Amino acid sequence: MGAKGLAGNPLTELLERIAADTPAPGGGPAAAWGCALGAALVGMVSAVELRRQATAAATERAQRAKALRGRALELAELDVVAYTRVL
Repeated sequence: MGAKGLAGNPLTELLERIAADTPAPGGGPAAAWGCALGAALVGMVSAVELRRQATAAATERAQRAKALRGRALELAELDVVAYTRVL
């Protein structure tokens, strides 16, 4: 893993690692990365809304999406560490 863990790798490398014959990363990190992508899309929509008309709701949604994106990436890393320990 790079200095930033799995999330610091290119998407193509992450996909190759999931497709490999190794047990980790597996379903847990893949689900977390999907969650992070969804949160990034919410962040994008919120940014567009904020550019057009800044509202407290859009600001809060953007902040929550950013926090969720970061937490999902953290959980992906923790899953790999935890699963590797039991192998």
